[in-house]
Amino acid sequence: MPRGEINRLHSETSVGTIRETEHDEELFFHAGSLVGETFNRLTEGQAVEFDRQPYRNSEKCRAVNVRLIREQQGPARRGSGTIIGGGSS
Repeated sequence: MPRGEINRLHSETSVGTIRETEHDEELFFHAGSLVGETFNRLTEGQAVEFDRQPYRNSEKCRAVNVRLIREQQGPARRGSGTIIGGGSS
């Protein structure tokens, strides 16, 4: 599945562009192409994955099934174990 990042957002028309990483190509997407996210929560620079689909009767493609790539979280960190001021009387 191709990956890229959100390049531009146009909130008044609910469309944007994605810069595809592999081909260094800019693809159009519409808010209706988002999976599991709403347009108004997107920010430029977010990493996404998507499917490519031919756009109308042109050689260009658009991005559909656009999903945010969430950073995988490692295991929760635990404190150092040092207790400050926890002595008993």
